[in-house]
Amino acid sequence: MNNFLLDDKKLCYIGFKKVYENDASRFYTRYDKTTINLILYSDGSWSVNHTNYFPETEHINEKVRQLVEEENEFLPIDENSPIDIKEQIPILGNSSMYIKNANIFKQLVIWIDECAQDDLEQFANDTNDTIITAKEEDSDFNKEYVYKTAIPYNTLHNSTRTLMIYVWGRRIRSTVPSNYKIDHNFNAAVLHGKKKGIDWRQDGRQEEIRIGVMKCSGFYDFMESMVRQIEAHSYKKIGINCAKGRHRSVTCAIILRDYFYPTSEIVYLELK
Repeated sequence: MNNFLLDDKKLCYIGFKKVYENDASRFYTRYDKTTINLILYSDGSWSVNHTNYFPETEHINEKVRQLVEEENEFLPIDENSPIDIKEQIPILGNSSMYIKNANIFKQLVIWIDECAQDDLEQFANDTNDTIITAKEEDSDFNKEYVYKTAIPYNTLHNSTRTLMIYVWGRRIRSTVPSNYKIDHNFNAAVLHGKKKGIDWRQDGRQEEIRIGVMKCSGFYDFMESMVRQIEAHSYKKIGINCAKGRHRSVTCAIILRDYFYPTSEIVYLELK
């Protein structure tokens, strides 16, 4: 007995086209700027992948987990249920339990598209970014020069100050969880750099990524402003976000710790 979650009409409505099927699975694709593949399995499970450049597995899994916890409430069939039975989706072949049709896949498609757009914005060619010439690219001089010019070393600060720094992504969560009780949040999504020549599938814990982010025009000013605000308000707990909490926010947090507040602790909410 096949226990596929959705029929073709529901998936067609949100842009998917069935490519092929067999007894065990159905394969659907949505063709757009980002091609998204959806596989439904006969046991009621499913998987998603896509063609965009940004690292997909960790963040898709996290988003799926959130959608399952927040949207997929299992409800017994009840004639008095406020949910239209026709809009409920049977799961795992259990005829007595239904899953609310909360447009899970539609929301996942929207999220992937938003991530793709964030990548375009984050890595747009910035004509103001003139720190490195083509001749110097990928050289030791390049790295040394970036460190000398991108960090506002002379900004007055108390190096004995210990910060708790929470790094997060606005596409993963809406804000820092309230239990962390931060004093202020800094939005590193305002930084824009170049995509070419760097493996952005890594995250800001790798020096290659940090160098790429530090080349962003505005990085020096952003770091200087952040340090000045921390000192002016004596912040103890701060958040730093970008789109997905992987590149810009991670880089800013590490530079803040390594060059200004060495006893600080960083918590990466979106990284393992």
